[in-house]
Amino acid sequence: MAIAGYLMELVFGAASLIPRQHSARIVSQGLAWNYTTFLDMGFLCLAALLFWRFLRTEGPAMLGQMARAGGHDHMASPHNHRDDRQA
Repeated sequence: MAIAGYLMELVFGAASLIPRQHSARIVSQGLAWNYTTFLDMGFLCLAALLFWRFLRTEGPAMLGQMARAGGHDHMASPHNHRDDRQA
């Protein structure tokens, strides 16, 4: 990718497509209180509420049970998940 970028610079330079004067300005804007600030704070509160509910309803214990489901490690032993019951 670096070589391709350098080749593109050479091609654009040879075709005179690179501007000689740069008129770009960097505007440094500080912190602003706008709608995205309030949306971010609202979703942060929602995430905190959901995390608190997860902890209060024994979520970590449930995750632990899911890791130990069936009494063996699902990643260590390959097995078939087919339903072999007869109808």
